[in-house]
Amino acid sequence: MQKISFIVSLCSLFLFTFLVSDVSAETTFTDVNQNNSHYEGIMHLTEKNIINGYTLKDGTKEYRPDKEISRIHTAVLFKRALELPVPKDVKEILKNFKDINSSHDYANEIAATYEAGIFKGSNGYFNDKKPLTREQMASVLVRAFHLDKINNNDKNVKVNLKNVDPSHQANLQILANLEITNQLKDFRPNQMVTRGQFATFLYRTMQVTGDLKDTTIVKVHPINDIVVTKGEKVVLPETVTVTYNNGKNDDVAVKWDTEKFDFTQTGTYELIGKIKGADVTALIVVVVESELEKYKFLEINTNYVSPDNKMTVRINSIDFTEHEGHNSVTINYTEKNDTKDQVITSTGFKIFFKNGNSEPQYGFFNNLYPGQEIDRSYTFKFLKSESPFFIEYADDNFFTDKPLEGSLKWKIAERAEQEVQNEEPKIEEPSKIELLNNEYDRHQKAIGEIKEKKDEYVNSIENKIKQIRRESPVGYYSDYEYEKLIGDLLREMSGLQSKIDLLASDNSYAAQTERKKLEEELSKINSEMEEIQIKRQAQLRIQNLEDMLDKYEKEYKNQIDQEYKLHESNLNKIKNGMNPFD
Repeated sequence: MQKISFIVSLCSLFLFTFLVSDVSAETTFTDVNQNNSHYEGIMHLTEKNIINGYTLKDGTKEYRPDKEISRIHTAVLFKRALELPVPKDVKEILKNFKDINSSHDYANEIAATYEAGIFKGSNGYFNDKKPLTREQMASVLVRAFHLDKINNNDKNVKVNLKNVDPSHQANLQILANLEITNQLKDFRPNQMVTRGQFATFLYRTMQVTGDLKDTTIVKVHPINDIVVTKGEKVVLPETVTVTYNNGKNDDVAVKWDTEKFDFTQTGTYELIGKIKGADVTALIVVVVESELEKYKFLEINTNYVSPDNKMTVRINSIDFTEHEGHNSVTINYTEKNDTKDQVITSTGFKIFFKNGNSEPQYGFFNNLYPGQEIDRSYTFKFLKSESPFFIEYADDNFFTDKPLEGSLKWKIAERAEQEVQNEEPKIEEPSKIELLNNEYDRHQKAIGEIKEKKDEYVNSIENKIKQIRRESPVGYYSDYEYEKLIGDLLREMSGLQSKIDLLASDNSYAAQTERKKLEEELSKINSEMEEIQIKRQAQLRIQNLEDMLDKYEKEYKNQIDQEYKLHESNLNKIKNGMNPFD
């Protein structure tokens, strides 16, 4: 009765574990669904862009999990999974193979895996289309990921190596020790590896080595402003320097949003750059200056000699005045002839505005003799829509549209603005650039805090998963595999129990001996089932923790989305002249 009760409880436990182990996810490939025992590995590797599959004419994709995988396709997957660099001497490396040259579609992948010591070929041939046996795959995985370096030699899992070639036995033992394989009774070493099986083995291996951990861009390094003169071509950087969450820096491609900007016009433009696969964005400021802004300006109350007529000129003051229908700038200046034997004809000033317009001075064109000095004053009047920029003193500038090279120039824009501020004191508002910088600082800080919380949560869950793996062995069963395995064991136990019951009334020595043998077999199967259940429970606990990670990932993405919406809203407010921090 006790044994029957034990079997019933096992059935109940089996039913429970079957019901709670459902995992939901969207399928990328039309021929792979959740019932496929290799679904998890295929989906994770697809998400990491390690697996691509086959794209059909109608745009759908297939993975073809039951098809045997060729050596060349495993080479491609190893290069992607390990991010192997392409050797500089590909052509030279491929000379090691009689059947491969540099024109091969996957020449780079073959050379990279050869250089990494993964594939060395056989008798001078790579055999690109030849499939792999399961025992060959075991050795290739150990070489590719250096599993011998992390293998726990103190605890060898019991695995049947009798039908495994001696050259592969040690590597299969490593896979068993690291729980990359659970086929311990019969690894089927000479069977060819399917694409689905290889995905599962590669996925489990990368879990063990930690190669599946995310590398997230957490920071974009500041970019220097680009300053050009109107008419010059604006050349934006194609890459930006970023920092990943592992502390490494790298240059990555960036795509700038330039649709809303016209660089043919003067102004300051703030551009946002998108980085593929990153939550953070890049920022660059482009300043398009008018041709007038490139000149070197002089100080007031300082004597300067005009290079064209040799007149010594000093600006004493520049006065900006607002009127009801116009504004004006009054220049108080001194002209002096410092020559000894030359008569100089005084020339005039010209005022230039920020939009490129200009207006010359009228009058005061008389002669000054050596040693003669005269103080003058002149007022320029202009519409309120005009913004004065600078004044120029030069001979023959009356009919010119642009400033003359080498002429004397004094900047008046800042003086004009300052005088208006002095007349009408206003509370200084932060500039658009300051607001943009503040917003980008706020945004980067907010993104960083969200990521930091995520990292803390993920690390906490991952530590729990590691603890489960340390405390107990973990099974890698699909629902179908587990159901079949338990069902087979239950049927075997039931058959043994029936035989034991038939011998219960027979007290002969032979019957007692047979009953003892059957009970030992039953006990052995019980132990095997208990071990499977322990592994299954550990697997389900890990699945539950992974589900928690998936749920948090969705919450994390929602927080990121909300922050980006707020960021975009604040940027729009700033561009429309509002302060989002008020």
